[in-house]
Amino acid sequence: MWGTEMGYDFVSLNDVQIRALRPRAKPYKVHDGDGLFVHVPTSGKRIFRMKYVIEGRERLMTFGRFPATKLGDARRLRKEARDALDEGRDPAFEKQQKKRATRSAVLVAQKANFHSASKDWYAAMRPKWRESHADNVWSRIDA
Repeated sequence: MWGTEMGYDFVSLNDVQIRALRPRAKPYKVHDGDGLFVHVPTSGKRIFRMKYVIEGRERLMTFGRFPATKLGDARRLRKEARDALDEGRDPAFEKQQKKRATRSAVLVAQKANFHSASKDWYAAMRPKWRESHADNVWSRIDA
């Protein structure tokens, strides 16, 4: 499929073309259209990215590595990002917020598990300790 982006003619990528991309001495990009491109660093990884401008600032969003992220998935993610931009939202910021929320939930769960395990450990060890030491340990666990 032929198209034009920023004055340059390009052909939409396909799976075979992406698989054929090899590392070079310097990183390079191969465009798919509407801001989506495959970034090929010197390591040879093929990474789907999208460049866009919001509020006068140029932003770069990463969708994942090929072949774990398929071309169709990257195009769908690009469309979702473009839809968010059309609504005035920053898709990279939203992705970051989701990642932070997930990470926070995991940390809360880990903290709860650690707290539970430390209580069990404290209950098992308490009979072996003097009262003052047990109080000191408990104050550190329950902080």
